[in-house]
Amino acid sequence: MTYVTPHIGPARYVAVDLETTGLGEDAHLLEISVLILDAQLRERASYTTLVHHPAGALNGLDEKVREMHAASGLLADLADATGLPTVAEVERDLLALLDEHQSDDTPIHLAGGGVAQFDQPFLKRTMPNLIARLHYRPVDFSIIRQAYKDANGIELAVPDYEHPHRAEADIRSDVQVGRILYDTLRTAHRAGEHVAPAVAPSTREVAADLIAHTLATGNVPAITDATPDLVEALLDEIRQRAHQPA
Repeated sequence: MTYVTPHIGPARYVAVDLETTGLGEDAHLLEISVLILDAQLRERASYTTLVHHPAGALNGLDEKVREMHAASGLLADLADATGLPTVAEVERDLLALLDEHQSDDTPIHLAGGGVAQFDQPFLKRTMPNLIARLHYRPVDFSIIRQAYKDANGIELAVPDYEHPHRAEADIRSDVQVGRILYDTLRTAHRAGEHVAPAVAPSTREVAADLIAHTLATGNVPAITDATPDLVEALLDEIRQRAHQPA
């Protein structure tokens, strides 16, 4: 899917993907990719870098994690790299990027696939100043996609984008999924499907309205398909009105 637009709006999302040494609280950041997006998920700016990690951080990698990072080429790239920025330096760069692209006081949300479960907590620990600049509620495309499936009973039709476990490729795939989700939501909105269904009145409210109508007009309305609950509510309403002072 190609998005061509003559205008990119103000920054609204910081879409992020991280490659790390693991999923635990002691994990170290190895690579990060960030896309600054407007409200329509159009790209304003991007930032991707390998990240300096402590000596020995790769020695204790879980075997599956090691195989994943080896297959993606990340370990080889890290071995060849020199002068990599520290986590603090990356955070400084990203704050400067926000300063450049955040044009007003409208909150900017963290976004991506799985960001609520992993990326946001990880960044809270490692880049607290960055997280402090963002809205507390992330926009997690994987949660929206799951909600669509739960509501409709079918998966959203999304191309099988590759996730090669490299930060930039993965976040660009996640954002493509997000664009399809947003298009689906906009289509539903234009079709009127966003309108919340009317809340059905309670049996007690129906009974009260029927009694009030009868007393006001002197006409007893026809009642079809009366349920036992409605009959009981009508009788109870009559009993209560009979005991009210005139």
